[in-house]
Amino acid sequence: GSASLADYQTALRSVTYHNNSDNPTLSGRTVEFTVNDGTTDSAPATRPVQVVAWNDAPVTDDVSASGAEDAASIAITLTGSDPDGTVDRFVLSGLPANGTLYLDAALTTAVSAGTYYNATSQALTLYFKPAADWNGTTSFEYAAVSADFWIDLTPATATITVTAVND
Repeated sequence: GSASLADYQTALRSVTYHNNSDNPTLSGRTVEFTVNDGTTDSAPATRPVQVVAWNDAPVTDDVSASGAEDAASIAITLTGSDPDGTVDRFVLSGLPANGTLYLDAALTTAVSAGTYYNATSQALTLYFKPAADWNGTTSFEYAAVSADFWIDLTPATATITVTAVND
């Protein structure tokens, strides 16, 4: 070709390799280069490429639940997933208005924002006790936390709808 050796070297150095798998094989790969001067191909040159695993952050799901006004409690299950591991905690960035959110069905342990709560099978069920005679919709944000403490930086919304009853 008519390009200089430096131009070819610059072009070859600009080649990048992008792996699309969330769980790539970490064994080495080899990239083969040839150039053509318009008539003849050069002898192939090879270079190794080493793939390095990258930890993906977990993903948090928007969830919703509903129940009647003055209900004993309304269960809401927080969920998430981790493309390369497991979600084993959730953290709330806020609390719902017009009631109290509990960790247990017996309503003995109220939850608080900023605290990590253990998940079971990548889920956590919380219990909302609406304020007396209140009905409407309330929500809070939460994020999944992976076993290696990566946090989803795009929290999801948990929405609770409390339907009116005839008092």
